[in-house]
This record gives sequence, structure tokens and C-alpha cells, in this order.
Amino acid sequence: MKANPVRPVIYDFKCLRCGWCCTKMEAVVVKPPMVQFMAQHLDMSLEEFKDTYTFTRDDNTLVRQPCPFYDGKGCKIYENRPQACRDFPIVLIHKDAVGVNDGCKAIKDRGVMKREVEKAHEKSHILFIMMDSCRSDVFQKANTPNFSRVGEKGAAGAFACFTTPSVLGYMANFPPQLPQTYRPVLFPDTEQATPWAPTYFRERGYYTAWLSGNPMIHNFDMGTKLFSSTFDYYESMRYNLSPQAIVEIAKDVESVVSNADKEGKPVFMCILLMDTHMPYNDEQVYHFETEDFETNFANQVKAVEYIDKWFPAFVQPFLKTGKGVHTIVTADHGELMGEKIGDVHYWGHDPRDDHVVISTQLFKIPWLEAFIIPENRSEYELEVGSDSTTETLLNSLVDRVGIDKAKSLLKKKRKELNKNAADIPA
Repeated sequence: MKANPVRPVIYDFKCLRCGWCCTKMEAVVVKPPMVQFMAQHLDMSLEEFKDTYTFTRDDNTLVRQPCPFYDGKGCKIYENRPQACRDFPIVLIHKDAVGVNDGCKAIKDRGVMKREVEKAHEKSHILFIMMDSCRSDVFQKANTPNFSRVGEKGAAGAFACFTTPSVLGYMANFPPQLPQTYRPVLFPDTEQATPWAPTYFRERGYYTAWLSGNPMIHNFDMGTKLFSSTFDYYESMRYNLSPQAIVEIAKDVESVVSNADKEGKPVFMCILLMDTHMPYNDEQVYHFETEDFETNFANQVKAVEYIDKWFPAFVQPFLKTGKGVHTIVTADHGELMGEKIGDVHYWGHDPRDDHVVISTQLFKIPWLEAFIIPENRSEYELEVGSDSTTETLLNSLVDRVGIDKAKSLLKKKRKELNKNAADIPA
């Protein structure tokens, strides 16, 4: 099976925390940015961390084995564990192929999971999430268990410091600058000459969707119709600057994906969230203090953590279709938060404002990328325990496989367990 640019990670995989992969697998390669994050997590200098926990082979940095971060109960650096650990039991067989590791004790049926991994690559969904004005140092500081569940939190360099040119660049399939990585295109399975991503995907059978309350894109589209004419679903002003916009966006994600799936179409979806835009929002809208960097920084951290809580609501509708979803989380640009340079406090990001000065913080943005697939939902995965009613199991399956197949699967499983199948509801 050809490898996706990012190895798949099984979103709802249930790890047993047995430590097999931590103690029996080969040493894990760690990229330079991740080495820095791991060292910071342990409050160690980079050199001290590398001397204590890693070794070098073929110019690569690897974690010593057995893994020194497994303490018998779990991982001591779980939030900042290497990408290979997040991907497991999906492993890189060689540079062009991925597969399922046969040693993992949590896999209930290896044959089924291997087929699921292969099937997930077939015309997968694409979910592109931008957190407006989010800085990369804020992203690293925030406690984000849902983001960290699927991928390494990294950083990138934006090529614009305010929304319109940045988003236009993304939609033209230009990637931000990624450290030590050559990346000719932003979106997977596209060509370098892709002129406009929504049109490209629409012409190839995708349902395209744009969801954001950002007024800059709305105003740009009012004059050009570039977004509203190339996205099948375009929603903007209904969310405009509302503290509850993320709630409405989550509802629309579920509706859009469900309707597209009924038409047999994968989805290319772009979401630009305003919660990280000043004055910042996590259900509470904060007051932006133009000369109080620490407070503003802390409030954007809270906004990122708020978005992280909603991340499953964005991902799960895609996984319910049985397809994988290639997910990118980033920002349109960074932000100045009241930093004092000389005798002046600077804030904002629009270079036309006199309270903005050119700074690297305008261009340092978050980066997280993951190819997320659902755990298999076949008859091998049904759990019919004494505390589970047939009706509950049936309802959980109907949305995924349809009423007739759901009944058939439950009857088969119950018969295997020598239970009476007559109580399955009509």
C-alpha cells in the first residue's frame, strides 16, 4: 500500500498500556523539533536530554531502547511523545509503504485492521482547520490532549501576517514554511500546479465546504465571489464574531459530512476559527489589554484549549463515514500581544496599523498534521457484555452500517455467545 504523506493514526484505538511497543520495538527516530519539545517537557537542556536519552545513527536521533519514558503504567512524556508512538500500531514498512504491526496485543483482529488501514486511504476526506491569529508558542504552551492524541504539535512559518493573503495562499495550495521539510503542496494527493484547491477537489468528486465567521474573507468574497462560487457549502456571516460560533460550526460539520456521505462524496472542508483572534474566547470573551502581554498570552492559551475540547466534534463526523480524514491544524498568521519594543507596546497583526511592527511572532504559527482513521466497526469489534443492552448496541451501529446489517451483525454475535437473539427490537 502506498504511503500517505502522513502515516494514519487510529483515532479511537484502545491502548492497553501494556508497554509492549515501548520495550520490544526498535528504537524510535525523533525529528529535531520534537527532541526540543521532549527536553522542554522534562525541563532539561537539549544537550542534557540527548546525552541521557538518545543516540545517533545515520545522522538520525533515536530514543534508547527499552524506552526510558515508560514507567510500567504509561508514558512520562505522553503529551510530547514521538510521532511513531502516536501512529502505533500503524508502522512504516519501508519508505513507500505502511502496515499494521503484528505484535500489538490491543489489536482484536489483525486481518480486519489491515484491510481497514488500506481502505481508509481510498479517497479520504480532508479537514483543514485554521485558528485565527494563533501563535506557535501559545500552541505549545496550551494543554491540548485531543490534538496531541493524533499528532505532534509543531511550528511553521506563515508567508503573510494577516488573513486575506494567507488564506488565498493556502487555497492556491501553497504550504507554509516547515522546518527541514520540502513540501511542494499544502494538501495531500494534489499536484504542484493546482491553481485553486476548492475547484480542484470539486472537479474530482469531493464536496467542498468553507465554514468561518471571519469578516475579512466575507468582505473579499462580496466583491469577487471566489469562495462562495467554488465551495459547495459556504457559510460566513451566520457565525460572524459570535462567542458561540464554534458550537454552530460543529453542528454544520456534522450536517455537511453526513449529507455528502449520503451522496457518496468525500469532503474537502476548511474551517477558520475566530476564538483565538483578539480579544480571545473560551465561552467567556476576554478584554484585550494593549499593554499586558502576559494576560493576553494566557487568554489565547485558554482559547486554544477551548478549541481542543471541540476538536473531536470536528473529526468524528468524518470517521463515522468509515473513511480516513487527512487533518491539518494551523493558523493564518501570528500575533503581537502587547510586547514592549523600546518604549512602545505593539499589538495586532495587520501591517497597515501603526501599532504593528514587523516581528517574527507575526509569522510563527502552529502546525499539526495527522491522517486519522476509524477503528474497525465490523462484527469482530462488537462488545456484547452483561451491562450492554441489545438496543444500545443496535443504535450505535445503525448510523454506520444501516438497520438491516446492524441487526444481522448483532444476531450473529449473540448466537456465537449462545445468547437468545429474539429480543432484538424490530
